[in-house]
Amino acid sequence: MSWNRQTSSRTPKRSPLVLDRGLDLLLVAGVLVGLVWAAINFGHTPAYGDTPEYWSLSRTLIVDQYRGILYPVFLHAAHALASNLSIPVISVVYTAQLIIAGWAFYSLATLLLIDAPRARLKAALVTLGSLTNPVILHFGLTVLTDSLATSFTLLFGINLLRATQPSVGWRALTKALAVAAGSMVLMMLTRPEKAYLAAAIWAIALVSTVWFHRRTWTPTAAWWHACWIPFLFLGLAWFTAVGFSRSVTEINPARPPLAASNALFNRVAWPYMEQAYAYFPSDLRQRITLAEARHFDEHANHIFPFVTKTLARSGGQEDLRTITRVTFRHFPGDLSRRISFDFAKYCMPNLSFPLESAGLLPESVATSWTLSRLSMFTPRLSPWVLAIGALQFAAAVLVIGSCHLRPNPGIIALNAARGPRLVCITFLVLGGIVVVNAGMFALSFSMDSHIRYALPGYAIIHATALSAALVPRIELWAGKPAIP
Repeated sequence: MSWNRQTSSRTPKRSPLVLDRGLDLLLVAGVLVGLVWAAINFGHTPAYGDTPEYWSLSRTLIVDQYRGILYPVFLHAAHALASNLSIPVISVVYTAQLIIAGWAFYSLATLLLIDAPRARLKAALVTLGSLTNPVILHFGLTVLTDSLATSFTLLFGINLLRATQPSVGWRALTKALAVAAGSMVLMMLTRPEKAYLAAAIWAIALVSTVWFHRRTWTPTAAWWHACWIPFLFLGLAWFTAVGFSRSVTEINPARPPLAASNALFNRVAWPYMEQAYAYFPSDLRQRITLAEARHFDEHANHIFPFVTKTLARSGGQEDLRTITRVTFRHFPGDLSRRISFDFAKYCMPNLSFPLESAGLLPESVATSWTLSRLSMFTPRLSPWVLAIGALQFAAAVLVIGSCHLRPNPGIIALNAARGPRLVCITFLVLGGIVVVNAGMFALSFSMDSHIRYALPGYAIIHATALSAALVPRIELWAGKPAIP
């Protein structure tokens, strides 16, 4: 079977004029209000719990197993530059974070709008609309790793796609490889858990590239040029980053080791320990009191101290495994529902976060905390910024849906002339970032879904929706597509 591309005899439908104009107005309003909001917040630092630790690490440049070395080095360099220029260090940090984010969004938009009419102008509009989105802008104006980690993740995925196109020239290949490998190393040195995301996306891109081109490629220079050389190069960069990260890390005994069993305990045990206590073996109940179980369930911040205390005694690791097994055995339904719900929210943060903010979904502690930090310095303006951002995304989705597009990956507006195979590979890689990131946090963190950790998916979905909504016409495909 083959994917037969045929242009429909019908003229592709455009969205109603009222939706087009509505999206235009919301884009303009979002940019203007976002710029005002950014100007007010530019000289302030939202009071997140991790921020003081990052400032401290920037002075010592010694990190533990939970922190990457790059962000402390970044803050250290920003402080040195600010001192030489006699400007506030926070201005250097925010400016650099927003510039890198702008580069990532522009690269993503140009990939999605490739060869579209006025592609560069539309990419610039998507970049501006994305940078002034309240969630993306807020984390760009914080002393946290999330903005840089998201930008490097996007740049890695985008340039990985560019490097694996069969038609790419050697010069373009070299550039894409350098940016992809560099971005992968930087994202792993910013957030250590990004190593797992990088490995998964690397594998998805390799398998999808080989699969979709298995009948069109022959074992010639094209195969090595477009497939194996990039992946071998990126594999070397991955192992280099992992090795370097481990070499500059000092194990902090006050924090539990990064182990799969500890992550599983984190996800399963909280907040069920008091309920599961009656099912604990008698010897385990002698080591852990009911009062300790109740205290453990009171807040997610009690997990790490409990794990550290338990691991400090002989047989502590086995106790944690026992608690995990007992809790899962007696509360499988509740756990499955919580994990599934969190996974769905991590996969659809552009929907879940506005609904929580508006009170239409139960507001998690993480969302409440983020909203309070976002509104610290602009309590009256922030609700308007959030409302405009949510309406802007909703309008973009309505514009796309009103065009009666067929439900296939072509909705992301890649140029049809490049072929459906590249559309599918792009869809799998970008979608893979969203889904793999969602799975990582849904399966390893007991805390309800946090928009901070969903930021890569949020950024991809938002920029993709704006890009698709700005395409004036998308070629329709006749017949049901079948992958060759």
